[in-house]
Amino acid sequence: MLVAVAVTACAGNDTTSLETKPSNDGATTQASAGDAAAATPTTSPVSIEPVPPSPATEAPTPEPTPAPEATATPVPEPTPAPEATATVPAGQTAVTVESTPEQYHVLFVHPVLDGSSGVPVALAPGAAGSVTLTDGRAMLPPDHYRVETFDVAAPGDVDGDGTDDLAELDDPAGNPLNPAPAIDASLGATIVPDRATYERLSYQGDEVARDGYLAGLEFVKFWIVDTDTDHPAVYFMNTEVFRAHPHFAEQVGIRAGRGPSPGKMRGDIVFTPEATAPDGSAGRFRFAFQPNDSYSFAEIALAYELLSTNMPMVAGNLMYYPFPQSALPVYEQEKASYDAYRVPVLVE
Repeated sequence: MLVAVAVTACAGNDTTSLETKPSNDGATTQASAGDAAAATPTTSPVSIEPVPPSPATEAPTPEPTPAPEATATPVPEPTPAPEATATVPAGQTAVTVESTPEQYHVLFVHPVLDGSSGVPVALAPGAAGSVTLTDGRAMLPPDHYRVETFDVAAPGDVDGDGTDDLAELDDPAGNPLNPAPAIDASLGATIVPDRATYERLSYQGDEVARDGYLAGLEFVKFWIVDTDTDHPAVYFMNTEVFRAHPHFAEQVGIRAGRGPSPGKMRGDIVFTPEATAPDGSAGRFRFAFQPNDSYSFAEIALAYELLSTNMPMVAGNLMYYPFPQSALPVYEQEKASYDAYRVPVLVE
């Protein structure tokens, strides 16, 4: 069973406003999820705006007493960004929504504000009062987040794989946030929930074929596919068995050659125990792509969100390493976009 989020139930407490887009008559816009016809989620983009002052009102003006001057209602303080709760460390994503036990909620992140559907990064069951969703990563400005709320009686299918979210949660091999089909453990995994799973999938040694830069390092190779669709998928390779991406691709039906392919990204995740993590702790995970591959900021941000979501054990301790000969020049051209987002970058 997937455990990808921390959830705080806050019965009766005030919650941060996540406003759905109102129509002119105040109705709430509904959004359907995937192909699940029965599911009609309520879409809640995070909207944090100051409350406008009430119109000025005048007191009655009996004759012949002059009318008093108009007085304005005091303006309430602007609603702040969602704050960390007792279960969410300060600085990490913490988005609180109103809830009931008959609902569940999915948090989406939009790495680029281009109108795309976003990446589902956390799922939380409902509770009486409210719940807080977190993805374990640094908090972004509110316009990067969206929450969809579903009825338990009519679950959605946010990853678009044809199986509803709750059925996947009940399946020990299921993952409602990754449309990649479950694969045999001898091949790899579609989620890496803990360090033990990473170690089972990893390889450390000198038999690295052409990837000499990986010799002696502990690493797991991965594929990200369908990045040009609304439902990209992630595969983590059993790197003890498959050292090369093409060999794994043949086994799971990924159609790709030995070079870059449209809609597909291949790389590796290295753990360096003696290095320092972004949070200052010992041990660091870093992801990189093939030495001659290079991708735009939008593609790297998407990869970061997908890998982090489906590898929750990294808990924000994942850095992007741009190879000097190909990816580093692209990173330097788009450094401002990286600085404004939450992908930690390792430049050596």
